[in-house]
Amino acid sequence: MTNIIEEKDWPEMAQTLQNFLACPCQYFAPMRDDEPIWQAYQAARERGRKEGFTPVLLTLEENLLESCLYNTLPDYNDCPNFDPAAVTAARQKILAAPLPESTEVLQEMQADWQGCAEEDGWDWEEAIGGDLTGGEDNDRFIGYWNYHTRDTQPMLLAEIPTANPWEVFAWVPFGGWNDCPDTEQHMAAAKRWFELYDAAPAVITMDTLEYILPKPAAATAEEARPLAVELYCFAPDTVDQAAEGFTVGSLAETLSLSTVWYFWWD
Repeated sequence: MTNIIEEKDWPEMAQTLQNFLACPCQYFAPMRDDEPIWQAYQAARERGRKEGFTPVLLTLEENLLESCLYNTLPDYNDCPNFDPAAVTAARQKILAAPLPESTEVLQEMQADWQGCAEEDGWDWEEAIGGDLTGGEDNDRFIGYWNYHTRDTQPMLLAEIPTANPWEVFAWVPFGGWNDCPDTEQHMAAAKRWFELYDAAPAVITMDTLEYILPKPAAATAEEARPLAVELYCFAPDTVDQAAEGFTVGSLAETLSLSTVWYFWWD
């Protein structure tokens, strides 16, 4: 493939991120047409099913790498030279810890947002309602685009060595800031969505997350409404700071049409 760049020619951040992940990776320089990235991801996804790994696209952003380092190594001190053995030990500790019940995690998130609604004086039922209109089908990744340059961001396609997609977040623990869920919450939710919808995390940037599914999670927008509420409570900014007129009802329609889920946190 002409888009393959040898590791010796990778930028320093790509090499650092691969060292942190400790798994095979492929580097992609910025490009205007993302078809080579999409094809490489799909090929890795098919191969991963046979070989027992989960492919994930990771953008080369300093904030993403910093978040992963801070969440993995409590004593991290802004030095790019980390101890790989310490990373491995911390990762094993994350994987060995029992996961909380996913329904409880998501119910707690919803309770928190309902509490915020009461405190701030806005109508929760109105917020999660809305007409089932305004949604659009989504079957391609959008989180890795640089909308200033109109190119993709530089990124790695990492072969995370686990057949359990929810365990990806032990390798890429990017959350825990502002309203972005922490590692435990990401893992619990991802386990639920994999078991129910065969959804797997596919793209992680410093502030967005995308899942891929083999088919839409529901046949109709009405059937997707409970899931839309669940995903809204997981990442409210995805709706609250979307285009004017986009609602949880719009998200429900989107979910009934789409094989890619998009999350964003401010």
